[in-house]
Amino acid sequence: MPHQRAHQTIEQAFMKSPLALAYYRSSQREKSKERYESIISLTYGRLFNGEIYARSVYMLGKIHEQQGNTTEAIEHY
Repeated sequence: MPHQRAHQTIEQAFMKSPLALAYYRSSQREKSKERYESIISLTYGRLFNGEIYARSVYMLGKIHEQQGNTTEAIEHY
């Protein structure tokens, strides 16, 4: 069972990342932020897909910066 959950978590990261970017590019910042936050909450995703996790943290920084939330942006950068 743990292997199955890990596999599902990895797939979730792969599916959520393009959706989060699409929301970002279409100026739907809140929806994008929600998707990126859900990606960084995936623990197995950090182990096997570090680039997706790192990009998600960075994009959260960009979104917070654009929304004028400097403190949160700095924390994510």
